[in-house]
Amino acid sequence: MSNPLSPPWTPVSDEEQKVSLRKELEGEVPKGHVLHKQKVEAVAKRDDDDDVLFKLDEDRYAIVHLTYNKETDPQWPHTTLCAWDEFLKAQHHF
Repeated sequence: MSNPLSPPWTPVSDEEQKVSLRKELEGEVPKGHVLHKQKVEAVAKRDDDDDVLFKLDEDRYAIVHLTYNKETDPQWPHTTLCAWDEFLKAQHHF
């Protein structure tokens, strides 16, 4: 299967990196955040900033701008929910 991602997005295939990104997200999201207590899997990241694409379920994804801080405001880290096909069509805008 070919890589459907366009630069600067690259797949996250290393299991250690997937775990690291998931743990970072879990440490950042406060109560009330859309991803609080959600099961996620890192599937792609941007090479030029701190955005990560997390898979939530069969066709729900979240683009998250990690802050590398423990957040208290539920609007952070900034998160955009989308379907896979929406992401692929607009990935150069995220």
